[in-house]
Amino acid sequence: MIGTIHGATVTGRAWKRTQCTHCCTPYVYLNEQTGYGEGGSIAFVNAAQGDATAVSGAERALANNLETKDALARCPNCNLYQPSMILHGRRERSSRAVRRGLKLTLIPVFACGIAAALFTKHTDWFLVGMFGSGLLGLIVTICWALVLRLRFDPNTGRNYLMPPNEDIASSGLTVSDFEQLTSEQT
Repeated sequence: MIGTIHGATVTGRAWKRTQCTHCCTPYVYLNEQTGYGEGGSIAFVNAAQGDATAVSGAERALANNLETKDALARCPNCNLYQPSMILHGRRERSSRAVRRGLKLTLIPVFACGIAAALFTKHTDWFLVGMFGSGLLGLIVTICWALVLRLRFDPNTGRNYLMPPNEDIASSGLTVSDFEQLTSEQT
């Protein structure tokens, strides 16, 4: 059976309340998250249903992520990020580093594979090149992901090429300011 996998990504924002672990100030911040969903369909049949399933799954994932994950948003009082926010930031950045590193690792591996297919006389060296470049890329990827996971801390300025989104980072409001803002809008 030949089928098609449909994917959908949905990004959303919601206000989330937390309490600063550094200065004990309760505050509200804009939490931005992304959800991903997949749906399948038989080739050329029910493609709309596959898309709808993917979007529905993405919306459920988004709702779950908005509830369980924290964006990087500074406390409006002490201007520091919360430990749970840093933990989520570390996970996100190390996961992104692994995905990007593995993609970049495949380039020399495929190049050596293509070269081995074209120059069949000395395939042993090209196969060694495939293995070596793949292993080297994997080691570099894992090391970079570990550096991001262990050392990322925006409170000390260690952002490592992926700084927090400044719109979200500066969205923190004290509870009284947030209540005043919402009462003015209604």
